This record gives sequence, structure tokens and C-alpha cells, in this order.
Amino acid sequence: MCSFTAGDHQQINWYLSKDLSETLQRLTHEYKITLNILLHGAWALLLSKYSGENDIIYGTTSAGRPPELPDVESMIGLFINTLPVRSEVKKDEKIINWLKELQSQHLEMRQHEYISLVDIQGVSEVPRGTPLFESLFVFENYPVGEMESITDLRIEEIQGKEQANYPFVLSAGPGEQIPFKIMFDRSKFDEDTIHRISGQLTYVLDQIAKNPNATISSIQFLTEKETKQILVDWNDTAGEYPREK
Repeated sequence: MCSFTAGDHQQINWYLSKDLSETLQRLTHEYKITLNILLHGAWALLLSKYSGENDIIYGTTSAGRPPELPDVESMIGLFINTLPVRSEVKKDEKIINWLKELQSQHLEMRQHEYISLVDIQGVSEVPRGTPLFESLFVFENYPVGEMESITDLRIEEIQGKEQANYPFVLSAGPGEQIPFKIMFDRSKFDEDTIHRISGQLTYVLDQIAKNPNATISSIQFLTEKETKQILVDWNDTAGEYPREK
């Protein structure tokens, strides 16, 4: 795990183990869900636990040119939009069935992915000036290898500069060891908290990989180390009491 600082924001990177990454990839093929949806689901479960709510909302990004958009062929530039994602966490449902429902919801959402966030907020009940969400999940899947395989173009030394407009941005993508990064506002989060979040997210994914047919309510969010700290270390309050002679 490594860390970078840029202005008011800090970034922490980490990778899942090769074994866990391979197991999650096999799971997506077996149950015909995407890795994107699997990671979205894990993040939604964690947000639900943090908030204590079953109905949660966070942001995500979309990129592409929807063919149904009028005059899309005459438009130039990047088509990247930020959209709200609303997920209902059904605690009594099997994890894999819930993930399949989540995938269907995301497919329906793609029909409207070109609508601006300003327009979406305008028809919501959230007052203008109040953000619809404060955390963002981004699945990064740049097809550089595919581009090189079908053209003579060779892409080297890719560099990018990221700027976070939200207090918390979680990014992930495919890989032999699935990479994650969290960019966070240092005025709202400290590094220890972010490390705990990364550990808990990894723990949730590990449980999904081991038993995707378990119910959502069976998912534990505290790692074994955190559970021991709460139940054992913080309760070790024994002390000496004075005795009458």
C-alpha cells in the first residue's frame, strides 16, 4: 500500500492478492456479472453498514457516446458524466441474486447516462446547493491493450493528473491483482480511517468470493483484527484495587 499527497487531497493505493483477484474473476464468469458490478456491490454494502441505511446513494462516472443521443455523430470531445447510483440493500437476499439485480439496474441506467447531474438534481427532492452524494466510485477500464492489437499505434508512457471534486473517491479496475485507490479530502478523513476502509472493503470482497450464495446479512464488516480490538483489547480494563489491611 502506498500514499501520495496533492494539495488538500491524499491518495492511497493498494492491490488485492492474486488468489482473491482470480477467485473474484472466476465468480463473475460463473454467474455472468461484470467485475464492475461486483465492486459496485461491495462498496454499496459497506456504505450501507456505515450509514445504517438500506437505501443508499453514491456517485459514479460513465463514458461513451450513446447512439440514441440526438446528433451524437456531430459532437466532439470526451463524453464523461457523473451520475447518482441508488442501491437498495436487501439483507435477507442472497448476495449473488442481489448483484444480478444490481446489474440489471445499471443497464437500465445506461439509457439515461448522458443526462447532466444538474438536470438530475433539478427533478430530485434534494435542494439545490446540497450535493446528491459525497462519495464517488469509478471503475477504470481503459482498453489500451485492445487498441494496440487492432492498430499499428503503440501507446507508451501514459500519464494522467487527477483532481478530486468530492471528499471521497474510490477507484478500481481489472488486473491480475485488482488495483484500488482512494483519493480523500484530508480535512474530512485521516489516513488511519482510510486504511480501515480499505481493509474492510477487502474483507467484504473476500467473503463474497468464498460464499456468493450467502445472505447479505451474513456479511461481516469488521476484520478479525478489529473484532479482537473491540472485544478483547478495549475491554481489558482490569486494575488493582486498594484493599483494607
